Amino acid sequence: CPKGKFMDHETATCETVPEGVRKDIEGMNVTSQSLKAGYWRTSATSRKVYQCLSPDHCIGGDDIDKQCKEGHQGPKCGVCSDGFASTGSSETLKCNKCEGGNATQTIIIYLSIFATVVVLVVMVTCCCKKRNGEDEVALTSDDGLDEGRSNRSTSARAERTLSRAENVMEGIQEAQPFIKIITSYFQIIGGLSWSLSITFPPAFRSFVSFTSSIVNLDFLNLMPLGCITTSDFHRRLVVMTLVPLVVGFLMILAYKAFKAAGKKQRANEIFGWFLFLSFLVLPSVSMMCFQQFGCTTFDGDYGSYLTVDLSIDCDSAEHKFYDKYSLFFIGVYPIGIPFMYYLLLKRMRQYLDPGQADLETIYGPEEGLRRAVETRKRLEAEHEDIGSLTFLYSSYEPKYYYYEIVETIRKLVL
Repeated sequence: CPKGKFMDHETATCETVPEGVRKDIEGMNVTSQSLKAGYWRTSATSRKVYQCLSPDHCIGGDDIDKQCKEGHQGPKCGVCSDGFASTGSSETLKCNKCEGGNATQTIIIYLSIFATVVVLVVMVTCCCKKRNGEDEVALTSDDGLDEGRSNRSTSARAERTLSRAENVMEGIQEAQPFIKIITSYFQIIGGLSWSLSITFPPAFRSFVSFTSSIVNLDFLNLMPLGCITTSDFHRRLVVMTLVPLVVGFLMILAYKAFKAAGKKQRANEIFGWFLFLSFLVLPSVSMMCFQQFGCTTFDGDYGSYLTVDLSIDCDSAEHKFYDKYSLFFIGVYPIGIPFMYYLLLKRMRQYLDPGQADLETIYGPEEGLRRAVETRKRLEAEHEDIGSLTFLYSSYEPKYYYYEIVETIRKLVL
């Protein structure tokens, strides 16, 4: 057959080569078709050519046993070989060689960065709580002039530090709408390549993959855990679904403990961080639950494999168990969290929207909005429990206090 054709022995005719097969070679038949880099076949007799997850995974050629780059194997060359561990997933998958302790160092670095961020957030939050005169003892000490001066100097430095921390937190609070918009953008766009089968340019793809892993708290995706333990999509699913529940449960216990002790401001801060945690993990955990049901069926008797982790056989008993597991957590996360937001806001709706629509009718849009915001602030001071929900409504006008629920559902749909 001429270039761009291959001999089909079943029909004894020359057929046009499929996409992914080189068109500059003469005399090819089904078994000798030479693939371009970035393409893969299930067997030498297969007439269907698949595009690999990434062009870097497949080297092409006419040898079925040598289609994959070193460290890659399996369907679409999307599974890491023994001695290699994966980072990323789908088109951002990379197989890293486990040698020289490099993988362990990478894991330690990422865990250290994550722990440092958590500690800094906790420290800043704790420092920003006004101590209501807790330092007055140092200022009134009468144990000697020098000691009094030392105590006053130490207290002044502490107050300046607290003031700076409070200014930082106030700035973050003012920028909260912008931060939530940027975070939501990367949460959404990080899942588009899977949900809509979009292939981004390599540089943008790597940037989005890294950024979305950070904003979704999916640090496991960045670490070559396969070098130190068994790691696949199912195990990541268990960690990503259970860890937020455990952390959230502990935060609720702390919230109730501080509230029972009369420390309502601290209790509200903790509940605010609980809501922020739910905001961060909801898109990624929800997507993982739905990804559990996305399988790719290959031609012939090659089988069906999980699209986001081609090492997992969709027909296995283990995978069918995780189908039920994911269904349960779909009820907990993409259904349960928006419903929780609804119940929390509904309970306080008479304080969150003090009749903005009526005020706008009487005083006009601008004055009505100003009066509604002032009234809401006054109600916040009178009813401290409202402060625990600040994260949900503070970015919106009083009459749109419920709009975080709308935004949450919009993200889930996208």
